[in-house]
Amino acid sequence: MTDNRGTFNEGVTCDPLPAVTAEIITSTVAVENVDLCDCLVSDYIVEMPYDPSDTSADYTNCTDYYTGYDIIQDATSGRVTVSAPSAELGETISVTR
Repeated sequence: MTDNRGTFNEGVTCDPLPAVTAEIITSTVAVENVDLCDCLVSDYIVEMPYDPSDTSADYTNCTDYYTGYDIIQDATSGRVTVSAPSAELGETISVTR
């Protein structure tokens, strides 16, 4: 987003980052999900990372993945938080940038 003045890659369609409730990063289309793969894979990362603690998480390609991570963007500050709700010991690990 930094490379493109606050938006994802031009010409690539990605879901907008949620600002009200954290959503799951996955290729599955649903109200509570967000698909970011096409905006990230190959230009910035080789493949979508996924939470090894979440037994349902995996990555095959941009049309078939489930990261097990949640994402939300603060509407006021623009800061993005990614969380791993299935982390060890029942704790949620998160990072905000």
